[in-house]
Amino acid sequence: MRAKYVFEKFKEESDPIKDMGIGYKKRILNSKTWKLLEFIKSKGEKGVGFTEIQYYIWTELNHNDPDKFWEKRFDRYSNTELRRSRGYWNTALLGGHKYRGILHRFCKKNPLTKKWVFVRFPEPQEKLYYKN
Repeated sequence: MRAKYVFEKFKEESDPIKDMGIGYKKRILNSKTWKLLEFIKSKGEKGVGFTEIQYYIWTELNHNDPDKFWEKRFDRYSNTELRRSRGYWNTALLGGHKYRGILHRFCKKNPLTKKWVFVRFPEPQEKLYYKN
């Protein structure tokens, strides 16, 4: 069973060393960031929308209730109802004034679909988060 899993990771035009995770620390390969990048990569050139990325983190990575993701709340500043989970993981995904987010470092936006497309995994010694 284990051998089948290892061979499923190999793709025709990919680097087998990276596919096997050689040189990466185990905690990096099991991190939410790595799993998120694998999710975005699985969507191909079509890409994945920002809300779909947040929904994946909410349900699959953090095991929260999917219905709570779509709950609404009244926003007194805009006088409208907004999704309660709006802004979830924004700093990690997009970054802030001192940080570059995961999406800007390892993905790009497809200009046609306006969705995020996978570009690369971090190098073995590269930090997932860092200050500019």
